[in-house]
Amino acid sequence: MDIECLPAAPVTPGALVNGDILVGFAASPQGSATNEIAMLCENGMPIGWAVGNRVGFARTRRQSARATKAKGKPSMTQAYYSAVLDRPLDEIWSLIRDFNNYPAYIDGVSESVIEDDKRGDEVGAIRRFCYLGNWIRQSLVDHSDHQHSLTYAGLEALPYPEDDGSRMPAPTRYQGTMHLRPITEGDRTLIEWSVDLETEPADADRWQALFASWIPSWTDSLARTLARAG
Repeated sequence: MDIECLPAAPVTPGALVNGDILVGFAASPQGSATNEIAMLCENGMPIGWAVGNRVGFARTRRQSARATKAKGKPSMTQAYYSAVLDRPLDEIWSLIRDFNNYPAYIDGVSESVIEDDKRGDEVGAIRRFCYLGNWIRQSLVDHSDHQHSLTYAGLEALPYPEDDGSRMPAPTRYQGTMHLRPITEGDRTLIEWSVDLETEPADADRWQALFASWIPSWTDSLARTLARAG
């Protein structure tokens, strides 16, 4: 279910998130925090908030993640998540900017190596990491210290994990982007994490739903790492 963002409307204290409903406000935002939220809503951007280690998001109508389907052609769809992390942007960027630093903040990643002795911030670097016992290879296709963003692409199509024994979706090709934005109120950070997926048309919805469940889990893991360091 989508929601309309109304800049003039107050946020209810203690609101929680479920699906596409706003989460995590311990109290109504004041001052510039309110302005930040109003600006995001006016721009049609999904927004999120965090209380302690909890993260959540809201999605505005203009950011619906629907697959574009054409008969006989792959579908392009996107899974998107955003959250406010209660840590300064520079601290978070120093943790995630190194493409090889996945084990430090993603639960389930046991090891990661950069191939061919490239740097972890070098476009074209390939990381090979073990996630929940599976080895995955990804390439760093864009990296910006100025924009505080990085984009990676899977080098092999990702197989759908086994589930209930129903028809298994075909593997997907994907490209993900992590982007940090500063929030001046409280010296916090908005993180946006999106994954673009190229799938068979019949599989687009299942792949989108799967990544829409994974990305919040990865973001939660990052939040826990920051909390332990803080």
